[in-house]
Amino acid sequence: MSQPGFFFYPGDYLKDTAPLSLPAQGAWMKLLCILWEHKGFVTWEIQGFMSFWGISKEMTVNILGQLVMYKIGLVCAGTVNLREGFDALPGIEPEFSWAGYKETDRITVGCRRMIRTWMVRDADAKRKKDQREAGKNAHVQETSENRLENVPAKSRPSSQEDSISSSSSISQKTSLIFNAKQYPLPDYINQESWERFVQMRARIGKPLDTYSCPLVIQRLAQFKVLGDDPNECLDRSARTNTSDVWPSKKGGLGDSPTRSPVQMIKDLERKRGDN
Repeated sequence: MSQPGFFFYPGDYLKDTAPLSLPAQGAWMKLLCILWEHKGFVTWEIQGFMSFWGISKEMTVNILGQLVMYKIGLVCAGTVNLREGFDALPGIEPEFSWAGYKETDRITVGCRRMIRTWMVRDADAKRKKDQREAGKNAHVQETSENRLENVPAKSRPSSQEDSISSSSSISQKTSLIFNAKQYPLPDYINQESWERFVQMRARIGKPLDTYSCPLVIQRLAQFKVLGDDPNECLDRSARTNTSDVWPSKKGGLGDSPTRSPVQMIKDLERKRGDN
């Protein structure tokens, strides 16, 4: 399935790249675009980075050195599959010497947040595929059971076999449930507040999925821009068993909003404009 865009958090980007030189900031921004196309990481020779950025070897090594020094992304020497234990990989140390590196030597560069996002999306795609396959198998099994009605009792499967088959099917469906608690979050959202909101949604019968998770986070980002605390919004929704998120109480809109989130955002913008 095509994924033409990714979430961009300006505040995090400006904070993380503040120590970089302006050329390095532009190089990292361009690299983020190609990292998304490659599901979070690339492994190129030094000359591959030179060609991609259109700069000399000296400047390429300088930019990679800045990414290593200020821990922007994850930079590893050689060919590394960053999907396998990327959280535990130390990457290149700041004191690493680039002097002996040739243009044909390989470097792996990745973005942890993108890797997590793609792992969640790929797992969700596999879950949906398995569900479709399970649905087809269930249809075939149902058809077979209907045919067994005309078969003598001695020829039918035993009740023990039926029980084992049913338990296996339930176990398979349980393993395919999407875990919203592991969805990648921006730095300003507290993990505990997010998990309380996820648990509340599951408790009221409206569990989060890969479609609703980014929409909730996008709305929280809008509230943050308007001066509200996203974690307070999550806690209020969890406390009141509200499936949606709303601006916090300091917006002057009360605990039981009767207006839509879009109208409430407009009201907040108008109030701040008046001030």
